[in-house]
Amino acid sequence: MTRLTYAAASERFPVWSPDGQQVAMSSQRVGGLSEILVKPAFGGDTERVIVKRSDTDRLTNFAIDWSADGKTILFLGQGRQTNWDIAAVDVATGVATSFLQTQFVEVDPQLSADGRWLAYSSDESGRFETYLRPFPA
Repeated sequence: MTRLTYAAASERFPVWSPDGQQVAMSSQRVGGLSEILVKPAFGGDTERVIVKRSDTDRLTNFAIDWSADGKTILFLGQGRQTNWDIAAVDVATGVATSFLQTQFVEVDPQLSADGRWLAYSSDESGRFETYLRPFPA
């Protein structure tokens, strides 16, 4: 067993990179609101915040899935005007974009193995159901 984090704040929702060399996670180091950081899984303390709290109007952000090509991390963001929404961040650049932002709750995003489809849950119909849509379009 290896402890990966030592911050005084909560760090949770770990997601492995496809090559198994990094872990993305949500960290509440800044004012109790979650940012997303990437850290090497084995050795080294170098970590990189890729979704900064100051870069978004979301109250909190949780890493959920990492694309098979290693380029994109899907995350949930709790918006001020909407509820839970699905967003994506480019791992190399740290540019985050909203993928699905509505007045409904969208959660549980998972990419298909080939990265072309996104499955997620939404309460759009009045109860939670599973939806599929092309990704990233």
